[in-house]
Amino acid sequence: MAQAKGTSAAAGRRPAAPSVASGSPMLGVVLVAVAALIGVMLLAKGGGAEKVVAQTTSDGGAANNAGNGGGGQSPAPTEPVTVVTTPAAQLKIIVANGSNIKGVAKKAKDQLAAAGFSLSTAVDASASVPNSIVYYVAGADADARAVAQAIGLSPDLVALMPTSPPIKQQLGDAKILVVLSSDSPQAGGTPAGVTTPPTTVA
Repeated sequence: MAQAKGTSAAAGRRPAAPSVASGSPMLGVVLVAVAALIGVMLLAKGGGAEKVVAQTTSDGGAANNAGNGGGGQSPAPTEPVTVVTTPAAQLKIIVANGSNIKGVAKKAKDQLAAAGFSLSTAVDASASVPNSIVYYVAGADADARAVAQAIGLSPDLVALMPTSPPIKQQLGDAKILVVLSSDSPQAGGTPAGVTTPPTTVA
C-alpha cells in the first residue's frame, strides 16, 4: 500500500521546466542579435540628430551672416554734384548798355577781356533799365556769377534769361547777357549788393 502511494506521488509529479540559466546556445545568439540591432538603431538615430543639429547651426549661421551683412552695409554714398562752368575764353557774352551814358558797355567788355572772357560783344539795350543785372541760360548760373564779379557787380544780381531778352538783336548762342544800368560801376554808380568802402579824409 505504501508502495502504491509512492508510485502515485511519483506519477503525479511533472518534470521541471529547464531554467533560463541553463538555456540552449540558440537563446544567446538571439540575445546578441537583438542587442546588435538595438545598437544599430541608436547609432542611426544619433547620427540623424547630429545632422539636424549641424544643419540648424549652419542655416542659423547663414541667416545671421546674411542679417549682419544686410544690417552692416551702409547706403552707397551720394556723389557730390559738381558745377561745371564754361572756360572763360569760350564763354560767349553780350554786354548791353541800358543806361543813358555812352561807353558803359564798352568799359565792361574791356574788363571782361582783362579777366579772360574774350568772347564778349558790346551792344545797346532795347530800353533803359533801372538796375544792372546778369542773365544766364539754363545751367550757366555759375558762369553768370563769375561774370558779375569780373565787372564789379554782386554775384547775387543774376537771373534766368527771360523769354524776350532786352536787346535789339538776337541772343544767338550767347550764354550770358549783361544789362548795365546807371547804377553800374562803369557808369559811376554803385549797384545793389556792392558795398563802397568809406572815403578816408587825410
